[in-house]
Amino acid sequence: MLLSMDEFRAFEPKKTTYALFGWPLGHTMSPELHAQLFEASGQDADYIGVAVPPEDLTEAFELAKRKLGGINCTIPHKKAVIPLLDDIDTAARDLHSVNTVRFADGKATGFNTDILGFAESLNRDGVSLQ
Repeated sequence: MLLSMDEFRAFEPKKTTYALFGWPLGHTMSPELHAQLFEASGQDADYIGVAVPPEDLTEAFELAKRKLGGINCTIPHKKAVIPLLDDIDTAARDLHSVNTVRFADGKATGFNTDILGFAESLNRDGVSLQ
């Protein structure tokens, strides 16, 4: 499911829900992919896409803190989301880029999982960076 900002404002999740924030989001496969992953792992959760224009990021983030378990950020929000966070892990801080935000205990914590995926793909291909 892909939502506009107006639709996200009105959205009320029926179960634990996560989202992808980006602009634009026309062709993302993330909601379908995550639905399959949730089903395969036995998790009762949803994943939506929200087309968040850059000027609406702060509002969307505050709504997400109240409504969602977490978000993924894609272009152009990976850097812009950092000032909205309560905490940031070392990799995300060092890279100046956040692609994953967890909402827990009233706090928003940012992570960068892109680097882990990239490093693992190099590892699997036998590429060593010295």
